Amino acid sequence: MKIVSSLKMAEIDKISQSDFSIPGIILMENAGIKLYGTLHDDIWKKNPPGKVLFAAGKGNNGGDAFVMARQHYLLGNSCTVIIPDNSFKEGLAQTHYKICSSLGIEILDWKNNREKSADLIKNADFIIEGLSGTGLNGELKNSPAEIADCINNSEAETCSVDIPSGVGDSYHEGFCAVEADYTLTVGLPKFALFTPSGRKKCGKIITVPIGFPPALIHQPEIKDRLLDEKDIKHLIPGPSPYTYKNKKGHTLVLAGSAGMTGAAKLCAESALNSLSGLVTLKVTEDVFQNFSNLSYSLITDIENYSIFDNNSLDKYSAAAVGPGWGITKTKKNWLKAFLSESSIPAVLDADAISLLAELLNEGLEIKNPNCIITPHIGEFSRLTGHPKKDILDNPFSLIRDFSVRHNIVTVLKSHVIWISDNSGIISVVDGNNPAMASAGSGDILTGITAGLLSYGITPSDAAAAAVLLHQKSGLLCYNDNGFFVSERIIKYIGKALKESLYN
Repeated sequence: MKIVSSLKMAEIDKISQSDFSIPGIILMENAGIKLYGTLHDDIWKKNPPGKVLFAAGKGNNGGDAFVMARQHYLLGNSCTVIIPDNSFKEGLAQTHYKICSSLGIEILDWKNNREKSADLIKNADFIIEGLSGTGLNGELKNSPAEIADCINNSEAETCSVDIPSGVGDSYHEGFCAVEADYTLTVGLPKFALFTPSGRKKCGKIITVPIGFPPALIHQPEIKDRLLDEKDIKHLIPGPSPYTYKNKKGHTLVLAGSAGMTGAAKLCAESALNSLSGLVTLKVTEDVFQNFSNLSYSLITDIENYSIFDNNSLDKYSAAAVGPGWGITKTKKNWLKAFLSESSIPAVLDADAISLLAELLNEGLEIKNPNCIITPHIGEFSRLTGHPKKDILDNPFSLIRDFSVRHNIVTVLKSHVIWISDNSGIISVVDGNNPAMASAGSGDILTGITAGLLSYGITPSDAAAAAVLLHQKSGLLCYNDNGFFVSERIIKYIGKALKESLYN
């Protein structure tokens, strides 16, 4: 599914009216009816809760909320709409405000009925709110903020129209915003819903089509995408029944150091389970002597990193570099040469990212066009120099700029995963699986990514497919085991692949 900025969605709305002759009032009517249908049929399962309350602002989301209130009332249910004040004097929302008022739906303005409104919010079973929308510039303030705080302090389930009020392109952690249990987003999902900071406010996100012209919703110029597990089969071509190991690629894993052999093991064995035909794990001699309990399917060898020999990489299809690797001058020099002279597809993680940050700071220009990096928020902060807070609030422009500038695919890891290829196309994966927050989980993602690169998938598709496969494997593992130690995920990679490619 495509994903857009708030500005792009506003443009689609505007062009729908100007070029396709769909009046704004019709779009609002369609939105309210479709949103209420989704709420009534899919969330409530056609059994509305007892005390339903609506909160509506003066913008388009408020108009949608008024339409939803009318639909609820016309089905024989009583309800009340709370508005910030009584200044509904213009705009599309005013029309639906008047309709609801004429029907006899109770409408209370917060400023003049604060105590009664607060009491209704406190005692509601379910609240639908459209206090503000994606056009909000800055922080939610005044009466809308007071209503939002009151909603957050109630025990009612809450559904936000399009986006939780207070969340938008300028949202920052700590701003006032509605904490929704459900967000029914209109037309296409928006980036603001999936920033690491904003995602915490959204609950379950459901995209609701409302009748925008297909030519606008599906325009090829919109290349950014929101991915889910159904996309795995489109990103990974299933192996031929006549294939053999040498046709599926040979993965090189450069990982592990004294005391960190587990990271190397997790990475290498994950690559083995991710369609790579062969996997060679290379470690320094001191580490090699202490390895135990490795898969019998792994090839192991010694690497001293004193000399970079590009020709020695010719037999490998892809490489994974960095898990538990250690930070030394020798490895830094080796990595510099690798990024400058080699073109083998590779994924860099952990200590390799720390060394990369130093190299970029020293002016390194990455010549290898087939590299992926998988930083978490802290590592990306070191790579870019941007504070963690800025990355959490708005990774969109930062990850795109970094990937294009350094010609590298970036996988930014948090409870939502952001991916930018080196042309600047963004993919977003909604993770939100707390069981994945386990030491070594990132090493497994690195191994999966390397295995898919070795299998022959392009770096941009391999990065996206690996994240999806990692998430699905973790979910299968959680469903069987509850919370888990990360090595258990490896046993589910094959099952996740089979289900995704053949079911």
